Amino acid sequence: MKINRLLGLLLATLMIGCADVQTPAGTSLSVAGVNCVIDLSSATEDVSFGINANSEAIGGWTLGQGFSLTENKEITSANILVKRKGLPKGTLTLEIQGSSGSSTPLPDGTALGTATFGVTVDSSGNSNLGTISEYIEFTFASKVSLTKETLYWMVLSGSYAINDNDLIYWIGSGSNPYASGRARYTHKVVNDWTSAMFPESYDFLFKLGCQKP
Repeated sequence: MKINRLLGLLLATLMIGCADVQTPAGTSLSVAGVNCVIDLSSATEDVSFGINANSEAIGGWTLGQGFSLTENKEITSANILVKRKGLPKGTLTLEIQGSSGSSTPLPDGTALGTATFGVTVDSSGNSNLGTISEYIEFTFASKVSLTKETLYWMVLSGSYAINDNDLIYWIGSGSNPYASGRARYTHKVVNDWTSAMFPESYDFLFKLGCQKP
């Protein structure tokens, strides 16, 4: 009888440890051994915008997403939801930038942290990036110290040729999954940050500061 009771307690403990954990989009997540400061991976993927897509011969687009934290944090990594079209080859660069502080906040151009992801194509024409959306990880060379209740920006650009046939999309959601920021874009050449083509509810999808315990 005692053995049966012990087995029952052990089974109950294991079931609790495997229980599903559901967290609203835009909040901290601790599940499957990964802790994230911000996690938007549960949001609906229904919009996308091309990095380096050709834009009226002015230059390709660089994309940005605003965010803020509820606590002071040191960030070591960020995950961005992307997919490719064609066979772009080059480097994606992710910067965390401060905000301009104007009445219409914009990235201020000063990189607080920089990380890169190399997009490669082998001799057989195979890319290390898929045509179906996936999160790719950017790891910063050193920790990025961020202050709570301060607006920051993730700014994503690409080094590959500017055209509409070979490019990378940052996937977003039009359902306003993240109320503390919004998506913006700029022409790489003239640096005119705007959200003219984006509704107020548009956010690019990302995970920030995910660490394995």
